[in-house]
Amino acid sequence: MRNLIDCLADKQSLQHTFWQMDWSFFFTVAYRADRNKTSCFKQMHGLYDYLNQKYGASTEIRLFFTTEPFPNRKGCHNHFVVYASDKKLHEQIVTDIQDYFNYDRTDVSIYDRYKAGLFYMSKDGLSGEDWDFISNTTNTTADEN
Repeated sequence: MRNLIDCLADKQSLQHTFWQMDWSFFFTVAYRADRNKTSCFKQMHGLYDYLNQKYGASTEIRLFFTTEPFPNRKGCHNHFVVYASDKKLHEQIVTDIQDYFNYDRTDVSIYDRYKAGLFYMSKDGLSGEDWDFISNTTNTTADEN
């Protein structure tokens, strides 16, 4: 709760900026394989590239993800939020994401800003290869900033 209040109070924080954005879905992907942080980072960028190639010409796409270790086994998992401006594509995009991770376990819900998922995702701060923000509106990633 303290992190949530601190981030909301700091209007310059990335967490506050992300909270102000529209998001469509909140996902968690638990990989079957024991993936390290670098592998998880590559998986998320691969997913974004896939979605952007398929839908980028017809809708704005944004993805913000974090990687964290499993508490009870080796390896890491990802939490991510995705935004697609064309709501007619939402169902297909969810299906495509689930198919992209068809060997892994995915959980999805409609994004609800009042459940503070973005703050949970950034509870350990935003540094290193544990996170990234990717958008086809600016064609930049957090690594380039």
